[in-house]
Amino acid sequence: MKKVISVLLLLAMVIGCFAGCTPEVKEDAALNAAAEYLYAMYKDAGAKTAVDYTVVGQVRINDVAYPITWTVDKTENVQIISGENGMVTVKLTPALEDVNYKLTATLKNAEGVTVSVSFEHFIPKADGLPATLADGTYVIVAGNLTMSSLSADKTYGYPTATEVTVADGKVSGHVAADVLTIKNVDGGFTIQDAQGRYFYLKGTYNSFNVDATAPAEGHVFSIVIKDGKYLIQNNLAKKTLAYSTSYSSWGCYADLTDDHTTSVDIIAATAPEGGNTDSGNNSGSSNTGNNNSGSSNTGNNNSGSSNTGNSGSSNTGNNNSGNTGATGMITNPETGKAYKLSMNNGKDLYFMGVINKDSTPWYMKSSENVADAIDVYLEAATGGYRLYFTINGTKTYLVMYKDGTHYSLKLTTEASTVYTWNSEYNTLVAMNEDKECFIGTSGTYTTFSCNTIDKVGNSYVAHLFGEGGTSSGSSSSSGSSSSGSSNTGSSNTGSSNTGSSSVNGKLAASIDMIGVNTRTSYSTEKTVHQSNGITYTNDRASNTNGNVDMANNPNYGARAYKGSTVKIEYTGMIAIVFHLDDYNNGQYTTGFDGMEIAGATITRNGADVTITFATATNAFQSTEMLSQIRIKSIDVYTAN
Repeated sequence: MKKVISVLLLLAMVIGCFAGCTPEVKEDAALNAAAEYLYAMYKDAGAKTAVDYTVVGQVRINDVAYPITWTVDKTENVQIISGENGMVTVKLTPALEDVNYKLTATLKNAEGVTVSVSFEHFIPKADGLPATLADGTYVIVAGNLTMSSLSADKTYGYPTATEVTVADGKVSGHVAADVLTIKNVDGGFTIQDAQGRYFYLKGTYNSFNVDATAPAEGHVFSIVIKDGKYLIQNNLAKKTLAYSTSYSSWGCYADLTDDHTTSVDIIAATAPEGGNTDSGNNSGSSNTGNNNSGSSNTGNNNSGSSNTGNSGSSNTGNNNSGNTGATGMITNPETGKAYKLSMNNGKDLYFMGVINKDSTPWYMKSSENVADAIDVYLEAATGGYRLYFTINGTKTYLVMYKDGTHYSLKLTTEASTVYTWNSEYNTLVAMNEDKECFIGTSGTYTTFSCNTIDKVGNSYVAHLFGEGGTSSGSSSSSGSSSSGSSNTGSSNTGSSNTGSSSVNGKLAASIDMIGVNTRTSYSTEKTVHQSNGITYTNDRASNTNGNVDMANNPNYGARAYKGSTVKIEYTGMIAIVFHLDDYNNGQYTTGFDGMEIAGATITRNGADVTITFATATNAFQSTEMLSQIRIKSIDVYTAN
């Protein structure tokens, strides 16, 4: 009996020792082995990738399955998606910068015990991958220049730009015309302007068309990420959106050069700082230098009866496509007689004038002075006429040709193009390889060129005037006595425009600034032109674009960009007159406005800037340009 009691007491003591204690859980060696196996499987896999990949959803050790929960610390760039086959997809969203993230796998056994292993990964910044953009309003910027909407009265063209500030992923200084709408569609994105019109491409043109209704094709764009920025391409035309520094506008191009900026920022739009949605064609009282028609702006584009050189009732040669009653305009040409070619660009009358034989091909420069106009003759040819000039005693034909996608004119001693008379437009037309074309220009350009007949409604047509060497643009007509000097423009347009361009002195020399006719050296830092004793130097200074190579733009005036400086050297100057290109209603004429130079007075009359010196000088150095100017020619004056 005593022995039984002793055993019971001992058992009670043992039980008492464990009372209130949790039994110890042994470590799960198999779970740890599963974690080690998983780590070995993925420690070197996909550490650097921008492509989605898969990982296992469980690990099996000794026929025991250990499920895995995958997590990440950068959910905005990495998503975990479970699949039906037990695999898990890691979906990656590249960004404009490298993204470092931690991928963690947590394994669990049947008792709920867990163990975790982690992997350090990163997504390289996106390069050539499709962009992810939500539907919304954005500003497209190349450097610090926006892509603006076309003005409301235009259905096609090259969008211009607004200079803005981009900092910390935000844009400021933009106007309403710069706010574009981007939407996701099948195959890419659509881009709409500030009026809600779709940008689209058609034919072989590099310019945009716009329409309030989405067209059947040409309006879908692919947007990819390239070198940390965006690249926008038109799906139909296979052309890339680019800002052209030569033309200061946007287009879509198949052949890209150093002139084209294709890398852009696409920035979510904030409230614009200006209310202008009519890009490039403002018409308010505060916009005195462009295309205003208020009573205070009387010298730019007025249409009063006393302004005989622009669009007044006495302007016999102005924009006369179909104006068959205009005095001197030929409606039934004859061979063997001398004519003049003349057209109006919506503002001034221009004559086909000086022929530049130093360019390749030659091109036809225009002049507002009938005295510069060259006689043009017609000779009979099978099916129509040939058009020719006599240059230095040599019969030289005006022919049409196609250069890539561009339809152009050139001069040659070999007869080729045959023109026919188009009575609807009272002009000569001809087949230029695959399209019927006419002589004239489009937009507000003043250089004679070749345009396709389907563009005649939006273009300026050249007409034949006079006969036997006379012209309706003579001194008694609307051309030579037009607006600039004697009308009311002497005090209009621009903050520093306080006088006319007449100079009390003698014209000593002039220099032609079109293309590279007089250029003697070029670099993006400095460009020099020299002719007739005049030296012109354009220094880049703080200009962010660099000087442009005008060899690529032989028909246009030399450019001095915002921030650059110009210097004129000539012995004994008392005045300088810059003749600027008034393209787009004076867009490139205001760079001198408000500029102050000691010993000099600067005035502007329309597209002519006159710099008068208190005493004769051998050199003039400007300060940095306030905006881009385009120079057609420069005159220097000395004392009488």
